[in-house]
Amino acid sequence: MDDARSLLVGLTSAAGVLAAVVMDRDGFVIDWAGETGVDAEEIAALAAHLLESFRRIGDELGRGTVRSVSGGGGGEGGGHSV
Repeated sequence: MDDARSLLVGLTSAAGVLAAVVMDRDGFVIDWAGETGVDAEEIAALAAHLLESFRRIGDELGRGTVRSVSGGGGGEGGGHSV
């Protein structure tokens, strides 16, 4: 688990990254690293909901499994990715 933890901490050292979360399909947090005040459980729950929504879209379109999702944005707080 030390390797995974090191990877999470490494991800959060990148400019603008507030947190990195590893979760299961149901949105339960396995591990996370990041700034104090970041709610990893809320992030994981929302990400699980997004992934399920994308899975359903793929099924509806007959395109199969969604393999990756990325996004970005800006604004006052900077960018964000899922």
